[in-house]
Amino acid sequence: MEISVCPIGSLEEAVVDADVVSVATAGARRPAIETRWLKEGCLLALSGTAELAEDCYTENTVVVDNWRMHLALRRESEGHPKGLQSLLDWAPSGPLLKMSSEGKIGDEDVLNLGDITLGKVVGRSGDEDRIVFVAGGMPTEDVAWAYAIYEEAIRIGVGQELTLWEEPHWS
Repeated sequence: MEISVCPIGSLEEAVVDADVVSVATAGARRPAIETRWLKEGCLLALSGTAELAEDCYTENTVVVDNWRMHLALRRESEGHPKGLQSLLDWAPSGPLLKMSSEGKIGDEDVLNLGDITLGKVVGRSGDEDRIVFVAGGMPTEDVAWAYAIYEEAIRIGVGQELTLWEEPHWS
């Protein structure tokens, strides 16, 4: 497989003609992506944070991995000294949760990936629909990834067995 790489001069240039834009950032600096840069039919996938205008969420189809999980995160933030503001620094769903708490979007405006997969709701109604997908990180994804790493370690013969306990806690 051959991959071509073309250097570009700006973030806008990278986004404007893309079918898929994946943001996987960490740290204090977040890319600022303007809604007008997103072409019809594109997918903006956020597993990291980005600066997006509120219209990016309200004018496009918003899909999350599990909205109830994100709402639980918002409830947990209520015990933090900075409240909901504490999520805005690191959580990809922070801005979405803020808009939800302010009544700018409702639960019905956010689609769950599982509901789309099961055919309970339609994620894309036409080729021109733009999708904003927000991933919070499901624990099942972590377990699946860990298992894939475990299988690869066995396949190539590396690693060691780790004994967590001499006898099971439950019998």
